[in-house]
Amino acid sequence: MTHCVVIVEPDRLQMKMFNDLLVARGFETQMFGDPGEALSFARQRRADVMLVSVDFPDEAGLDLIRSIKSDPEIKNTIPIIVVFDYASNEETTRLHETECVDYITKPVDVSRLFSAVEKCLGQ
Repeated sequence: MTHCVVIVEPDRLQMKMFNDLLVARGFETQMFGDPGEALSFARQRRADVMLVSVDFPDEAGLDLIRSIKSDPEIKNTIPIIVVFDYASNEETTRLHETECVDYITKPVDVSRLFSAVEKCLGQ
């Protein structure tokens, strides 16, 4: 069974990089530059993992995470990995408040990315 990783990232180049790495590793991916579209997708089709950047304007990435975590239908079904440009103490505190499974920082360490995704899948 192929696992689906949803990538939610405002930077198209970063999104393509995540996509290419994950596809090469054997994952199916769905890419969204709009957190609202990603939320609609998550409600209609269960993703196995979501990779969500918090680098959107107006905290749209965090709003997406909050929306998922407050939706009783999907809140416990989709593990989320947060992507930061830089993980300051404040940002890692916000991560814990959102109950996400893990986080990665940019520039992305490829082995860390795979490790985080595999952790979410219980592999």
